Amino acid sequence: MRTRPKITSALVGLTIIAMVMTSIRPLKAQRSELANKQANTDQQSREEIEAAFDKRMEDYRDRITRIERQLDQLKRKFQKEMQNREATIDQLLRKDVPSQAEGLPAEVIASQAWTVWRRRNYPEAYKLFTKALEKDPSLTESRNGLAWSMLHMRMYDKAAEEFDKVLEVKPDHGGALNGLGQIKLAQGKYELAVQEFENAVEDVIDKVGEKKAARMKMAAWVGLVRALEASGKTDQAIDWADRLLKENEDDDLVKKLRESLND
Repeated sequence: MRTRPKITSALVGLTIIAMVMTSIRPLKAQRSELANKQANTDQQSREEIEAAFDKRMEDYRDRITRIERQLDQLKRKFQKEMQNREATIDQLLRKDVPSQAEGLPAEVIASQAWTVWRRRNYPEAYKLFTKALEKDPSLTESRNGLAWSMLHMRMYDKAAEEFDKVLEVKPDHGGALNGLGQIKLAQGKYELAVQEFENAVEDVIDKVGEKKAARMKMAAWVGLVRALEASGKTDQAIDWADRLLKENEDDDLVKKLRESLND
């Protein structure tokens, strides 16, 4: 009689176990399903990340390609500019520059004109200064150079007109003042030459001081000594020569002038 309850209890226990197992199975299935979904999600996320990364790398490659292309263009432009630079320099060094000056800036033509002028090729310098002023009439130094070219070509009246135009813009322009003095000296107008040379020399002295002015090898200072001598004012000529030699005793030209004044 006592064994029946044990059997019943065992059946109850088995029943409970069966119920628990039955309830666990769906949970395991759900867990497995979730795991699969998570794996799929992880795989999808990785693929998306890899795709985004690859896209970014592709963008970088495109940018590098564009930059390399631009760099090549800059290199070609640089090489072309250097070639043009050398060609321009070659043009400026040729004797037939006036025929090649059409496309050059006024400042470049003026610079070449001064180079030609220093070689004492005054007719060619005259052409170049004229061309520079046609392109830019405001270039004071081009007009000054034109006037000096005219002076050496003995076009005194026209040279004086151009020097006067320079002085209208720059009343204290030493080169133009000196030029006017040289014209008067060449024309034998010694008193007027003295005035022009004094204005030129004193203007430079006011700007830089007498010591520095004496070391500048100013043509106006030499012209002043000569004009004073020619006008019979020997004592004043000696005084100006001595003032220069005091600050620049190595000026051989003024030394010779000073010695001639003692004769």
